[in-house]
Formats: sequence, structure tokens, C-alpha cells
Amino acid sequence: PWLNETPLRRVVLTAQALALGGALGLGSLGLGLATAAAQEATPGTGGCVPPAAGVAAGAEAVASPAAAAGELAATPASDEIAARAAAAVDNFVACWNSGDLGATLALVTPNLLQGSFGLADAQAAEAALPELDLGALTLLETGEVATYDDGRAAIEVSYQRGDYQHVDARWFMVERDGELLIDQEEFLLPRPEGDQAVVAYAIADDATAPAFVQFSEIPAPPVLVLNGANNGGERHVVRVVRLFAADGMATPVAGEEAAAAAPAELVAEGTTVGLIALEPGAREDMALVGLPEGTYALVDDAVGGDAATLTVTAAPEA
Repeated sequence: PWLNETPLRRVVLTAQALALGGALGLGSLGLGLATAAAQEATPGTGGCVPPAAGVAAGAEAVASPAAAAGELAATPASDEIAARAAAAVDNFVACWNSGDLGATLALVTPNLLQGSFGLADAQAAEAALPELDLGALTLLETGEVATYDDGRAAIEVSYQRGDYQHVDARWFMVERDGELLIDQEEFLLPRPEGDQAVVAYAIADDATAPAFVQFSEIPAPPVLVLNGANNGGERHVVRVVRLFAADGMATPVAGEEAAAAAPAELVAEGTTVGLIALEPGAREDMALVGLPEGTYALVDDAVGGDAATLTVTAAPEA
């Protein structure tokens, strides 16, 4: 595979762990469903405050919440826990946007880096992340905060990553030395404003690159939802990459047929506009808002090879 064992592949996996992930686990909090005060959209440019202890200081990993907790009932969090969880989200966004990767990594647990990605070394993640520019995080809203009998806390968040990807998720946290650290992320159904067009793709098996089910070209919608199905037996991280290169792939030309696949060399020169992880047997939606005209590759770095492409053409006139 063209990206196996490379810094870029490590970046993709780390970024996915930091921003996308599965379900987040939190330490002794005792949770329920309180609602954190709704916030106006903010790029999170406030002061970044790294915790006294965290990944960089060697915080211990904890068992996967999904594996350890099963179907535990959530209860509303106290006002204090809800406020602390919302503050932890604000601080993570501020640290991410500050460019201080050391501080950012100190706000997450080894579970987030390790988990399915095998990235237990925060130092390696800090070295790899700058190679892939994922853009700023814009926090749109925080919502319900829940606690569970096993001590986890979780807060619902809505944010934009980079220029186009809208994410609705639940961030689980664990308490370490008085700090709430982000341990995992669980995706919720994305609900950005605007009319949606849905394009499906599928991962046939663990050795086959993802492929679009029906469409290879679509007029630009306000919101493009890529609905992915993972039919393999392993977790897969899928990127959407905007292509800027030769052979007319970057900008569609009327009357010309778009290429069906993009070679690895072309993909390597592109820009990542969306990321999502799909568990075995899972189906997930990736929402891209205001995507410009152009050609986009659907990339699974674990498989490599040529990538399926989707061409976004000019929206029809009203």
C-alpha cells in the first residue's frame, strides 16, 4: 500500500483519533443528561490551557468503554460536571487551533491515540500531525452531558473541521488528576443546515478500496452527505481528498468524461477535506458543506492504490 508505514499515514490515523474516534470513556464522574449552555459558533481561539497531567505526562490507558461498560444507562450530569465538560471541549478546540500540539495531545488519553490506531506515543503523533493540514476546528454548539455508573462522562458537540466538514458527535471523557481528558469520540447523525444530496459508497472487504455505489458525478449541493458502509472485518479510516493536478481532474470541463480513479501520486498532492472512521459492519455519514466544484478522491490509506473519484460540477441555476 502506497501510504503504509509513512508519516502521512500516521498523521491520518492520529487526526482521526483526535477528531473523529469511537466512544469516549471518562473516569469517576457519575453521569446523566444535563445540557451544557448552548454556544454560538466560535473558532476556539481563546487561551489554550494544558493540563498538569495528561498523555504527555504518561496518563494510563483505560479499557475501551464499549467493551467494558456494555449498555449502561445514562443519567443527567450535575451542573458542575456539565460545566467542566463544556470547558474541556472549549479548551481542546483552543489548543488545537493554537497549533500547540504538545498541549493538544496532553488533553487526550492514550486510548484516543492507541485504540484501533496503534499510536500510543504522543511524541510520534506530535511529529506526524503537521504533515497533514486538517484546518481549524470551529465549535458550533455543545449539548447534553451524561454520566454513567462506570464513571464516564459524555458531552454532545457540533463542530466544523476545516472549511467543509460538519460533525455532530458525542465526546466521552475520563478524569485524571482533576482534569477531564477526551478519551474517545462517537459519531452522531450529522445535521448541518441546507438541502442535502446523498452519495453512497462501500468498502467491499479489507483488501479492496472503497467505491462509489452509483454516482461518479453530481451537481454541487448545499450539503453533500457521503454515506459509507464497511462490509469488511476491520476498522477503516476514509478520507475525502480534493485533487489539484493534471489531466483535467481538478476542475470538471463540460462535455468531458471525468476519470474514474485517481492514482496514488495524484492523491498525495491533494488536500484532505473530510475524514471518518467506520467500524466493521458500520454505516456512517460524512457531511461536507459548501463543497466547491472539482474532483474528489475517496481514499482508504490502509488499502492504498488508485482511489475512486467523485466530480462535483456547477450547481444548476435556479
